[in-house]
Amino acid sequence: MKKLLIAALLLSAACADRQRGMETRTYELNRLSNEEAIALITPYVREGGMVNGKNRLITVREKEDRLTLVEDMLRKYDGMGE
Repeated sequence: MKKLLIAALLLSAACADRQRGMETRTYELNRLSNEEAIALITPYVREGGMVNGKNRLITVREKEDRLTLVEDMLRKYDGMGE
C-alpha cells in the first residue's frame, strides 16, 4: 500500500511538472563525480527545478531550454556523448 501511495505521488508530481513546462532527464557521467557535476549545474537550475545524483548518474528537472544548457555543459566538462 505504501509503495502504491508513493507511486501515485510521483505520478502526480510528474503531471504537475509537465503543466509548468518542466521535464526530467537523467544523465550518465563519464569523468565528473556526482559532486562535481552537481556543483557545475546547480547555478543554472532555477527555482522549482532540481538536480540530484547517485553513483554515476545525475537527474535534472528543469524547463527544456535549461536542460539544453545542462547537456551542453556536460558535453564540454564531462565528455558526455563521446
